[in-house]
Amino acid sequence: QAERGDGPPEWVNQAREEDPWVYGMGIAPVSRSSEESLYRALGEARHQLLDHLHEAGALAASPGRLGPALELDDDAVEFESLYFDERAETWYALARLDREAEAAKALAGVAALDAQAMDDMRALEAGDDSVTRALRLLFALDRRAQLAAQATALGGEVPEPSTDRGLVTGSALARDALSQHPFRIDVTAPPVPELYQDVRAALGEFAIGTADFAPTEAHWVAVRLDEHGDWSRNERYLRGEGTVELALGDGTVRNEPIRAVGTGHSVDEARDRAARVARQNVVEAVRTALIEAGRSEPALR
Repeated sequence: QAERGDGPPEWVNQAREEDPWVYGMGIAPVSRSSEESLYRALGEARHQLLDHLHEAGALAASPGRLGPALELDDDAVEFESLYFDERAETWYALARLDREAEAAKALAGVAALDAQAMDDMRALEAGDDSVTRALRLLFALDRRAQLAAQATALGGEVPEPSTDRGLVTGSALARDALSQHPFRIDVTAPPVPELYQDVRAALGEFAIGTADFAPTEAHWVAVRLDEHGDWSRNERYLRGEGTVELALGDGTVRNEPIRAVGTGHSVDEARDRAARVARQNVVEAVRTALIEAGRSEPALR
């Protein structure tokens, strides 16, 4: 229930942090409608709170660029107060987050990932050097670093890793296992300059090498792209559609759709623009497939 009054609310100068809370405030004068302005105030309050957490390092990015930045659960932010200044026709919203509760959740995540990393390290050392197992360990360590940074920023005390020889050894173990499985790259597409090199670089971000003839046919990347063209408003319109397929040696093939569009006054101009988009989308598809593999359970061997 919103409070009302003539003038700003008493909490208009609320400090950003007051244990155990972190605050964000939104202010929105009425423009089109009172309801629309209320929603703007709510959104601004949440955005301000999240900006503060981001600046404090509580919403850390992936250290290895292996996944998205951390996000809060939808129910982590609550609204403590709503207020309408009738004289100025302005909505005020005060959002808050329980820092201690969020730190506790982050620490629980760190503990779970430590246990997972321990299991995966032991499996790799015992001979299960599958790509999915190594990716899973790599992603677990990367996510742990994110959650540890969040817990620290929120005031939590992060324990030392429970893995036998620490995180650096675990990362090296995963990358060494990945380097043992070079991938063959097949590209079936209209001429797209440097597409092969782009795919090879994307695999390299995950310590996966390439070979013209892979030791086995179990590990490969295939890019399939078909070109379609038409005229539209005195311009040439080219559309590329296809898939990126990855075989990770676990008996399954991961598929990611790709699409690229380019326009120009000539076929060459349209194709050049479509090719630039295609390169970006293919790299993103490769990364997406590897990220999803790293989040999945390793195949039984």
